Amino acid sequence: MPRRAISEPSHVHVTIVAEGTEIVGSLGSVSDIRIDGSMDGELKVDGQVVVSENGKITGQLSANAAVIAGTVKGDLLIEQKLTLSESAHVEGSIHTSRLVVEEGAVFQGDCMMQPRSRSRPSEGGPVAVEPVRRAAA
Repeated sequence: MPRRAISEPSHVHVTIVAEGTEIVGSLGSVSDIRIDGSMDGELKVDGQVVVSENGKITGQLSANAAVIAGTVKGDLLIEQKLTLSESAHVEGSIHTSRLVVEEGAVFQGDCMMQPRSRSRPSEGGPVAVEPVRRAAA
């Protein structure tokens, strides 16, 4: 199997906040982020955020998707899927379209789940849901 040249750019970009690193302030990214250290402030990511078991975020987290195995104290605004792993500890409000909570995860706060659609309904308006069609046996 041919090896990839070191200078060849990767198609997957992940920013890693290493263990022992502390960020204070706002951080935004168009690529995925993995938090092994700590973040105190607002984090906005167009991709996915992974908070490892040692990772800690204090502040609002906005992302397309997230997997939390560490600690988050603040609101989570996740467009698609949020996964709280068994070691997760979350304190705050969750707004997401899909939520997975593994046994052992700790969540203190409130959660609002709304399906995401290409055409967003007006604030407070009804949400149209397509009926499920079952195949004939």
